[in-house]
Amino acid sequence: MDALWRREAWRSAPGPAVRQLAWSAAGRRLAALGAREVRIFSARGRLLRTLRSPARMRNVALAFPPAGGGEAVLLRRTVRGARSEIVTVPGGRSLLAGPGRITDLAFAPGGGWLLAGWRDADQWVFLQRRGRRVAAVSGMVAQFSPGARRASGFPRIDGWCCSGAS
Repeated sequence: MDALWRREAWRSAPGPAVRQLAWSAAGRRLAALGAREVRIFSARGRLLRTLRSPARMRNVALAFPPAGGGEAVLLRRTVRGARSEIVTVPGGRSLLAGPGRITDLAFAPGGGWLLAGWRDADQWVFLQRRGRRVAAVSGMVAQFSPGARRASGFPRIDGWCCSGAS
């Protein structure tokens, strides 16, 4: 929908239910995240590619880096003993994998770091996008919601502010 002119800009063919929409930094691509696939569209609505999740995995969140480049997709296994993985797309390089639920993704404004919320570990994990550096900060519930129960008080990541940070 073109919000300025209040008219439909383009329409895609029907597909699976969409959990999240995300525009690339330059507005050239739109990702429609479904439980089992990610559909990437051009700015004019042409389907560029469809990326399917591995068997027994479900997509949870997607984040485009602010400076361009590949996307990061969070996948969560739906079988008993949930396991989460963050992978780059295209390419499929695993940035982080482990037991439990990883819930949110956010890129630093410069795009060099990715922040993920690892709910079951009560951690925020900072991942270097191109390197192998990882830094974890524990005790997030106590820091953001003193006195809250761990399961209910885990802070949601809703972006990363402050230009100049990479």
